[in-house]
Amino acid sequence: MAATVLRSPAAIDMSVYVVRAFIHMRRALAAQSELAEELRKLKRGLAAKFGQYDEQFRIVFAAIDELITPPQPRKPRIGFRHDDE
Repeated sequence: MAATVLRSPAAIDMSVYVVRAFIHMRRALAAQSELAEELRKLKRGLAAKFGQYDEQFRIVFAAIDELITPPQPRKPRIGFRHDDE
């Protein structure tokens, strides 16, 4: 939006940079979701073949899920803090 208002080469470059950043972020998220889907398929296949090792696989997959799941953003509290908090 700055490029349409300012009409300077720097504003145009920054606008292109922001669009490229969003494209890069979208590709990274798509790759992560593809990895999660492949992991789900692997879980199903291994559960069918190796039933006796189910608990060990569950522990490993839980650790992998924790690593690929993005953390929930923490939102700071708005307002004044009291002494008792």
